Amino acid sequence: MSAAAWLLVSVLALGAAPASEEAADGYCRWLEGVADAESSLMMAPSLFATGGLVNSPLGDPSDALGVKPRLMLGLQYDFVRLYQGMTLRRRAAAECRGFRASQRLEALVGGQEQIGLAEALAARAEVLAEALPKAEAMLSRLRVELTEARSATLDELNATELRVDGLRALFAQTAREQAALAAAEPAEAADLTPLLEARRGADLESQRLAANLRESSAWGFHVRAGYDRVFGLESGAPFFATLNLSYNLGGLLQPEANARAEQGRRVWARGEDADVETRLAELRAVHAAERARLGQTRMLLADLEARLRELDSLSSEKARAFREFLWLELVKVKAEHVWLEAHTAAIARFLGEAEEAL
Repeated sequence: MSAAAWLLVSVLALGAAPASEEAADGYCRWLEGVADAESSLMMAPSLFATGGLVNSPLGDPSDALGVKPRLMLGLQYDFVRLYQGMTLRRRAAAECRGFRASQRLEALVGGQEQIGLAEALAARAEVLAEALPKAEAMLSRLRVELTEARSATLDELNATELRVDGLRALFAQTAREQAALAAAEPAEAADLTPLLEARRGADLESQRLAANLRESSAWGFHVRAGYDRVFGLESGAPFFATLNLSYNLGGLLQPEANARAEQGRRVWARGEDADVETRLAELRAVHAAERARLGQTRMLLADLEARLRELDSLSSEKARAFREFLWLELVKVKAEHVWLEAHTAAIARFLGEAEEAL
């Protein structure tokens, strides 16, 4: 495979969209299969056959052979191509490792919107599922009291209906979000540092092997052995063996060019890592904002619970109505609070940071 083709493969590997494990396996099978197919030609010996007519003097120039048919056939083995074939396979394996690491990174960072959602939605659903029966009973009681012209008022009923309906809507929304999340591929929690290092290491190894392939092309080192006969000429054993070594002087210019290529690749790879860091910075900003809101909901919950305890000692109808309004508001705030609590904890685990107590 040419250097340009391998460069294209590398770019596709690092910049591709997230794929499933099955797709990654397929990509690696393709990559390694191509390398095996090409390297099999490099690593195997070649058969050759040459035929023609020769007119060469033998000993004294006056003793001409005349035109004689000549046949050469045998085996040729190129040790440089053997090295290139082995290097090509190693590079395919490195490209595969880099591709898998890149896909894992894209899946993890690209799915950051789902981090902790399952836990957060489950916590909110639990609070609402526990509170809704009591809220529905409260609403039914107010309707009966209003119908029987007892203590409940129309304004009180309307306000309670709006609050209870808000809890119903939030519970239905939570169920829809849980269903959508269940249908989607779950976000995986993993430490990103080893994946970043694996991608960098695989890319550096791939580029080092590519440079070795380019530098080896300057060399030629092969052996030939076989049968060589000139028909019509008596000779001893018609066999031959040769060893050939060559070097292209252009190879002297390659080290400096390879160094430039490696430096450019490192700069480009840092840009790839910067994209990951940018997404992580966005996630840290979300985490900080939710932590701030979590502190607010914690204070609000404490305040509402204190007020409810104060109202528990009062037995008037006004105190009862106000206590029920406060309780409905407390359920709403608590649902938000447990969602934030679970979500921020999951993000902290993903980022590898300890969750500080508020």
